[in-house]
Amino acid sequence: MKMKQCAVLLALMVMAVPCYAQGATSHFFETLYDVPVMPGLSELPENALVFDKPSGRIAQAGAAGKTLQAADIKAFYATTLPQLGWVPAGTDAYTREGEKLVLSVAYEAGYQVVRFTLSPAR
Repeated sequence: MKMKQCAVLLALMVMAVPCYAQGATSHFFETLYDVPVMPGLSELPENALVFDKPSGRIAQAGAAGKTLQAADIKAFYATTLPQLGWVPAGTDAYTREGEKLVLSVAYEAGYQVVRFTLSPAR
């Protein structure tokens, strides 16, 4: 009986791991709900801003991390954003469905800080 219980418990643990891993990789910004927060970055809620206007939404979001390099952050988003439908539109800029997303990365007080600005595409 003990062996059967262990096997069931082990099976449940194995099935739970993919669910946990999937949840860990699908964290998105609160204000930019369709832009992921890169693993290793933490969202900065104080940088969040949203305006919904008749001409389109304007939003800002930010995140910071200590162990990442600017090039790695830019490479992550250059790979990830097109998979979500964003089309490259110049250096660190993307467009999708009438919106433009611009990202900037700066080193501030020991952290790499990435900021996103979303506005209507002109």
